[in-house]
Amino acid sequence: MALLEAKKEAEDANQAKSKFLSNMSHELRTPLNSILGFGQLLKEDQNLTTDQLDQIDTVLKSGQHLLDLINDILDISKIEAGKQELISSDFSLPNLIKEVISITKINADEKNLYFYYNTINNIPEIVNGDKRKVKQILLNLLSNAVKYTNKGGINFYVEAKHGKKNKIIFKIEDSGFGISLEDKKSIFKPFNQLGKNYNNGTGLGLFITEKLTEFINGKLLVSSTPNKGSCFTAEIPLIFKSKATSSIENNQIPSQTLEGKKQIAIKIPEFTILNEIIRQTKKGDYNKLEEIINKLKIEDEEYNFFCEKIKNFLKKYNEKAIIDYINILKSNIK
Repeated sequence: MALLEAKKEAEDANQAKSKFLSNMSHELRTPLNSILGFGQLLKEDQNLTTDQLDQIDTVLKSGQHLLDLINDILDISKIEAGKQELISSDFSLPNLIKEVISITKINADEKNLYFYYNTINNIPEIVNGDKRKVKQILLNLLSNAVKYTNKGGINFYVEAKHGKKNKIIFKIEDSGFGISLEDKKSIFKPFNQLGKNYNNGTGLGLFITEKLTEFINGKLLVSSTPNKGSCFTAEIPLIFKSKATSSIENNQIPSQTLEGKKQIAIKIPEFTILNEIIRQTKKGDYNKLEEIINKLKIEDEEYNFFCEKIKNFLKKYNEKAIIDYINILKSNIK
């Protein structure tokens, strides 16, 4: 009886801790978004000195790191409290892939890394599953691949597997420094960071990724050779709802080649335009926003993906989503 009571007290205490962390994280994120937003606006001031710009950069980078940590804590608290929910819906798999590539490739370009994407077997256009969790898994794995790679690049393969339970295999290979045998034993533990020289993360990414993959009945595998690179494979069961397609939106976005490999090129507007979109969003001037978006689409068709994303948010009157999306793009450009 005493053991049962002690167990219940421990569970109650753990739930109380998770609830507290969740509430505090929400309270911290609101003012932090304001700090980041105003910091980005300040940086556009043409009268600032080089030292002042460097100081603002420090504020932005520190703020973004803190925001990432808060988001990770929110995910951890949900996992520990058992509040993760499986929210299944029909969604376009090629469009989801396109979205995660557009976000990740900005960082790859910043480091002069190539980014190669290809499908093995035609993937279905429409699938059913938890889109948000699949997206977070892919973003975490792709971001890690870019983070731990300084030369070469990233290979991203997507394969459709048919069987009693259809699944999509996402394979992400990098040419980074690899994972030692010692680190491989603990890479999925919380607050674990790979390598002594790469301590700019929270150490929660792979832990959260593995938990999310398990939650949607998937598998996460890793193979690595020190000084040569790593390969993470996520096997995710999804219900195939439509015919297969050979690539993202019928090959509309593959563009330039590097060493014979196709790359994904999605154009992001300049900082001044991004900041103007944030400013008009905060003012609630939807007519001005439509004007900016339409002008971008006329200027260059490579802006189409960005413009459609903003338009979808506008249709739902989701101003927060617009600001968050643009802040993600801007932080990745950094």
